[in-house]
Amino acid sequence: AVQAKGSLGHLGEAYPTLLRAAHADSLRWGTKELTVQDGIVSGGVALPERVSPTSLEEYATCPYSYFLHRVLGVRVEEDLADLERISPLDRGSLAHRVLEQFFRQQLGSGSLPLRPADRARLLRELATVFEGEAARVESRGLVGYPLAWQVDREMLLGDLVAMLEGEIKDADDLLPQDLELEFGEDKIVECELEPGRTIKFHGRIDRLDVSNDQARARVIDYKSGKTRYKANSLEGGRCLQ
Repeated sequence: AVQAKGSLGHLGEAYPTLLRAAHADSLRWGTKELTVQDGIVSGGVALPERVSPTSLEEYATCPYSYFLHRVLGVRVEEDLADLERISPLDRGSLAHRVLEQFFRQQLGSGSLPLRPADRARLLRELATVFEGEAARVESRGLVGYPLAWQVDREMLLGDLVAMLEGEIKDADDLLPQDLELEFGEDKIVECELEPGRTIKFHGRIDRLDVSNDQARARVIDYKSGKTRYKANSLEGGRCLQ
């Protein structure tokens, strides 16, 4: 193969990513000019047909990070053997799954709105759902050291219980109607940036509550940690959700 095509030709055919990597390396380090491999977006590059608010937040925070993650598809491969504690991403995903499953149960059993008289039962059902989902995460080795996981587990359950207590206390006529509701395919969400320029969004809503008379709605986005954003502020594009 080397005699027929030369060493670089053979390697390029056997490993297509090698030539692309070599080309990227030459553009990145072989010139003093900034190129597309440094994150420069030329006039010929257009936004995807639909974008997520999270991806635009990433671009506003760090364009180069957006380029690596969203354009090149670079991912960080984590060694679970070096994991000290559950990551914020896995922690948030765990909380989302618990809340989704819990409220689906309440929808299916007709237990909405949540009532103070049902508090003990609701807390038991929430704990049961949490134990099941936590066990799945633990079985996949995503929780880190046992002692750290014990602390994180108790803190997360405490956050979920506090959320449920708040829901019971502040119950109103806005009741969950959809959970993990996707939009952007048949349900188009558009925002006009300026005349003639429109951006289309896709994404997922954690929970959509609707009033009994169908006149009012409330979108809920679960956050498992503290947020640094101010109310009613886009933070320069870093807080679009």
